[in-house]
Amino acid sequence: MEPSDFKAPVFTFNYWMKEVRELSYDIDDFADELLFHAAANAASSDKPSLKAFLCKIQQKLSRRRVIVDEVSGFRVRLEELIQMYKNYQLGSLERCPGWQTNGILSLNPSLAEETKSLGMDRDMDKLAGLVANDDDQLECKIISIVGPGGIGKTTLADKLYHKFGCQFDCHAFVRLSRKTDMKRILTSLLLQVRQHESVGAVDVNNLAYEINSYLKDKRYFIVIDDLWSLSTWDTINCALPKSSCSIILVTTEVELLAQICSANNSKYIFEKEPFDEDETNQLLFTRVCESKSVELFKEFSSLIAHLCSGLPLIISVTASILARLPPSIEQWNLVNVSLSYGLEGILNLVYSTLPNRLKACLLYLGIYEEDFIILKDDLLNQWIEEGFIGRADGIDQEITALIYFDELISSGLIQPVATRFDNEVLSCRIHYMILDFIRHKSIENNFGIAIDNCQADVRVASKIRRLSLHFSSAKDATIPVGLRCSQVRTLVYFGPIHYTPSIAEFRVIRVLILQLSNDLDDITYDLTEIAKLFGLKYVHINACNLNIKLPTQIRQLKHLARFNIEARLRDVSSDIINCPRLVQLLLPSDTTLPHCIEQMRSLQTLGHFDLSSSSTDNILSLGKLINLQNLYMTFSKGQLDNLNNKIRCLGLILDKLRNMKSLTLVVAGSHVDSSTMVISCDDFNVTTPPILLKRFEFSWRAFIFSYLPKWIKELANLNILKIAISEMSRADADVLSGLPALISLSLYIQRAPEEKITLVKEDSQACEVLKAQVQYALDEI
Repeated sequence: MEPSDFKAPVFTFNYWMKEVRELSYDIDDFADELLFHAAANAASSDKPSLKAFLCKIQQKLSRRRVIVDEVSGFRVRLEELIQMYKNYQLGSLERCPGWQTNGILSLNPSLAEETKSLGMDRDMDKLAGLVANDDDQLECKIISIVGPGGIGKTTLADKLYHKFGCQFDCHAFVRLSRKTDMKRILTSLLLQVRQHESVGAVDVNNLAYEINSYLKDKRYFIVIDDLWSLSTWDTINCALPKSSCSIILVTTEVELLAQICSANNSKYIFEKEPFDEDETNQLLFTRVCESKSVELFKEFSSLIAHLCSGLPLIISVTASILARLPPSIEQWNLVNVSLSYGLEGILNLVYSTLPNRLKACLLYLGIYEEDFIILKDDLLNQWIEEGFIGRADGIDQEITALIYFDELISSGLIQPVATRFDNEVLSCRIHYMILDFIRHKSIENNFGIAIDNCQADVRVASKIRRLSLHFSSAKDATIPVGLRCSQVRTLVYFGPIHYTPSIAEFRVIRVLILQLSNDLDDITYDLTEIAKLFGLKYVHINACNLNIKLPTQIRQLKHLARFNIEARLRDVSSDIINCPRLVQLLLPSDTTLPHCIEQMRSLQTLGHFDLSSSSTDNILSLGKLINLQNLYMTFSKGQLDNLNNKIRCLGLILDKLRNMKSLTLVVAGSHVDSSTMVISCDDFNVTTPPILLKRFEFSWRAFIFSYLPKWIKELANLNILKIAISEMSRADADVLSGLPALISLSLYIQRAPEEKITLVKEDSQACEVLKAQVQYALDEI
């Protein structure tokens, strides 16, 4: 049952649910602290003096009294909640008549894309003429798309970007937010136009100068999405040279800004219009009438379409809730009532129908900064370690988390950003209007709170469970006075290193996410305090221009499951092999991995393992990681010692890693020389290939196979293949054509074949999604 399903006042049930959740958190934290003290005492091997012994006895007695008092307090609170449950008859309340769900949870995520595409052809035709080259118009064009939030400006800009961006020398898509971090914006812009060449620790003025210098003689296509202030536009505009035939595309809700950007030239100001009633009905019918009575729905479609105001954001969310309801006049009337309150009303309705675990997954998104690009894999792992994903019916947690993610996508609550060739969503973002709703609900349920540097005085609950600090744009920031950190289970921080809170204060933390920045280079961030966080499960540090110092003793982190460092890190303590639950270890490519890594039997994901600097013994030891599913390797050019033996060892371990699903090898660093090693397929021989392998990528910048390895044909589950070969035969083409699951092929051929070879997929359905890219030497065809 859900709180909003009841006839009784919602407040009563919500209050009871909140108190139950808080009690469970307190008991969980207390139990973990007891286990930590027990482990610490057991680890103490020093023989104490008589005085120290007596003192220790006294401490134990005192500690036991504290335990008794705490347990008694828990019992009293539990009895009060049980009594409240009985007094208000919370277990016998009926659901509100007419409000039911049909049990459908996972909708088709691709339907969410139809919302983005519907009605765009008309707008694309109008804007394409402005973007396309005009021989008589040689100056830089600044085109503005203006309209209210949720009308589809970003979607339209994204479609234009993907259609025309690749026709220019440089292109970039820069997302802004209501609170602007100029350094992050300009860094993103520079990284994109320079094709992700690293950017050092520099200030805003230097970034603007570098961008201007780099783009001075180039044609570029730059999208500035969601512009809110004139000062932001002035900074970005000064950084962009007005190169001939370049395009700057701006989206904004502020009409005055659109006029300023486009210099009051109405030709280059495009006002995005809402969907008309026919377009709205088309989308609603597509989403709703897959399993509903069309005739019954038609009675309500006109009113629903009218209440949606033609805004794609509201239409998409409304369609998702209609699709979840069984056909019923009474229930669809509830949708009309909710829509009369606008977006907030329909979001409340959608939220009330979500299962509790999915509600938690949605509220968790409130920890992220506005317009932050969230990587799907990172988000799913965070959900799992937070405990939102249950273990039921033998389904893997990863599969359940993916179902939840797809549900949020199909509901229109989160928007896809990057998608794979087969429409799999790789990253997402949250529209600021939905993010505001999520944060409001999160505070209301004491789920968590996000605080930015402008909120010096903020009212918070006595016990905060999830704290997110957004100090990216701060010139001076501190944690609000009176904020209690001792019960925080999740800490997320975005901002400069010098405003980072003391990690040791968060004693019961489970999830730690730090997105750190710094204006100076070669600065070290001391992370040794994490050794005291005995309940830690998930660590992700992103600080590309900082050095990270880790603790030498880490074995006490018995619950640590995922450890991801994106920063400068020379080595990691060998003590990490004593973390029994570690399933994911992702470190920078130049980090020296610890010896005896074969003892980490629980490991499922490992990166980055440098093939060139590792010994053959270390490579062979990977074969003992029987649970390993994802192996990310790097290769440092110039280190060619004993490389043939290392390649042979790599083939040997693949025979043993039966759970392997993804194997990639890339060149470390951004500078690549022209030498590439040819691998003999006799050296890289795999007798029994891992049949679960879905992804096999070997960068042609590192290795070229003498021919297509014969064992490739046994990989029935292979989805993605990126490989370089010296030459290709007709038999090789037959092997590739016969791979039933292959949907992406990137093939580099050093010498063009003497005869024409055709790659044909026998499965017509697979042929529709197969994306093939073939290169002969350096000439792409």
